[in-house]
Amino acid sequence: MLVFAIKTNFRYNTRYSLNIIMETIILVQKSTTRNIIMLFLIALMILAMTSCSKNSGPMPEPTPPTPTPAPTPIFVTYTGTGLDPMGICSDSLGNIWTANMKDNSVTKITQDGKMTTYTGTGEKPEKIVYDGSNVWTCNAIGNSVTKITQDGQMTTYAGTGEEPVGIVYDGHSIWTCNLFDNSVTKITQNGQMVTYKIPSEMGMGPMGITFNGVNIWTVNDDCSVTEISPNGEMTKFGLLPNGQVNIVSDGTNVWVANFGYPSVTRISPLGEMKNYDLGNTHITPLGLTYDKVTKCIFTINSSTWETDGNCSITRVDQNGVVTTWAIPLQNDHYAICSDKFGNIWVAGSDETSNSVTKITLPK
Repeated sequence: MLVFAIKTNFRYNTRYSLNIIMETIILVQKSTTRNIIMLFLIALMILAMTSCSKNSGPMPEPTPPTPTPAPTPIFVTYTGTGLDPMGICSDSLGNIWTANMKDNSVTKITQDGKMTTYTGTGEKPEKIVYDGSNVWTCNAIGNSVTKITQDGQMTTYAGTGEEPVGIVYDGHSIWTCNLFDNSVTKITQNGQMVTYKIPSEMGMGPMGITFNGVNIWTVNDDCSVTEISPNGEMTKFGLLPNGQVNIVSDGTNVWVANFGYPSVTRISPLGEMKNYDLGNTHITPLGLTYDKVTKCIFTINSSTWETDGNCSITRVDQNGVVTTWAIPLQNDHYAICSDKFGNIWVAGSDETSNSVTKITLPK
């Protein structure tokens, strides 16, 4: 009977349990004093258990574990390039090259940061590109390009359009976009040149140039892109207002950095456009690159906060997922490229920086 009373306590309320206790006491009222004391102690235990069961409530939910912070990139800065590295590219050996505008030079940087600077390019080399063997600069003053071998031998060819500010390799020839006379120039490996004017209705002020595997594309100061076919046919596509500053191709589409907006725009070969918000209204993309290893677009961003001079880097992956990381650098870093190992490199752009930063991203 006592066992029955204890079990009943876990099923019913306190009042019913007390009734069971009283009935039990009546049944053993002729028992010895010792038995009565035992019954009294058992009753107290039942009351205590009833009180605990009534007031404890449900078991609390376990505290979820603290999430592991997302891994951050590794930044390594190497100083000692030529003055004012405005352009940057990588070669097939894993070396990085900068075009240094203020001392007419290029700097070759190994993966561990060893630098060799070669002087003697045309005046004010603004951008640089690799053609599979040599690197080439477009020289904004003097309307020329310079071909540089791996050991620093240089040949300068004059005769491009006026003020070449962008350069690209199409697998056979070098192309420049020429800001002041609204043109593009095709340059053979031995320096022969043909310049094609861009009609004003097809775009004004070409500031950057790329090749998507079929056609040449320029991004223009009038918020447009111009597609130029091998036979010279041109098509213009309008972009967001307030300006675009750089253009790159992923091999099929072209991408532009929307200066004044925290976004990049992907443009299909048919001119179909999709904008990707970089997720922070206080940044603006300055430069961009396509990384063949991860198949992602990367931008180097300036902060629009007046009190915040720091940069950031943003990745847009194949699914359109956007990730931004702060960079411990200043806003004057905007030349960006990727290397054969999937690292991202950015170059400083004033004489107080004269450096490159290698960014190893989390896997």
